[in-house]
Amino acid sequence: MVEVESDEDDDVTRSGDQGRNEDDPSGRGRAYEADLLPALIDRRRLAEELGVGHGTVDAILRHVPVIAIPGHRKVFVRRDEVERMLREHTYRDGEQVRPA
Repeated sequence: MVEVESDEDDDVTRSGDQGRNEDDPSGRGRAYEADLLPALIDRRRLAEELGVGHGTVDAILRHVPVIAIPGHRKVFVRRDEVERMLREHTYRDGEQVRPA
């Protein structure tokens, strides 16, 4: 039987350390870090990820803040805002779905 030494820390990715390159102190070479900028998605991506049509996407966009970047025709939403809205409008058994 052959024993293999392993350094457990080599394979562990700590929260906040993802994508950092210690050889590049400027940070220009590091990957996107979720805590720096919000994840933005456009209408098409939202429809694809949720598996819904354009009408449903339009209804969602009416209930979350929309980001319009100057000089760009697409509008975006923050993924966390969509997730929040969906959680707030998810109903369990016995809960009233629509106000009476």
